Amino acid sequence: MEKEKTLVTDTYIEKKLKKYFRDNLPQYVEGPDAWKINWSPNIAFERPDDLYWLDLFFIPGEPFQQELGNWGRNRWSGILQVNICTPKSEVTVEDGIDTDEDDDFGTSAMDRCYNDIAEVFKRGVVFDGIRIHKCYRNTSALQVYDDFCALPVTIEWQADLSN
Repeated sequence: MEKEKTLVTDTYIEKKLKKYFRDNLPQYVEGPDAWKINWSPNIAFERPDDLYWLDLFFIPGEPFQQELGNWGRNRWSGILQVNICTPKSEVTVEDGIDTDEDDDFGTSAMDRCYNDIAEVFKRGVVFDGIRIHKCYRNTSALQVYDDFCALPVTIEWQADLSN
């Protein structure tokens, strides 16, 4: 008698990606300096007064059959879009940095946040059957509003899930 399997879809991947983000980037999730996070676009969200927040958008691609047979795996791929939102003109020069002509641009919270995300979601990382292909920021898509900026960061992923 064949063992009955549970259908696994992209909702599994979405939950695992968000859990991995939460578990590996706790400085943005909890504590006094945590940023507000919009985990899902279909939940009401009120932007914070300090204008530091993250918007997460899970965008799966269409799956295709990767293996033969009734229980062969399906390949899923897609992106997790993270919009890093910070106040406009927020830049700091960190202590200990020499502020000569080549280094007086400082470091923004947006850049630090992107670097933290890129470190956690770097190419080749595998967790819960999900493989990260790329993580990059889309500076040409930077959105500037009256009081804040939003930088889109794209995390490309792939997973082979049972049918």
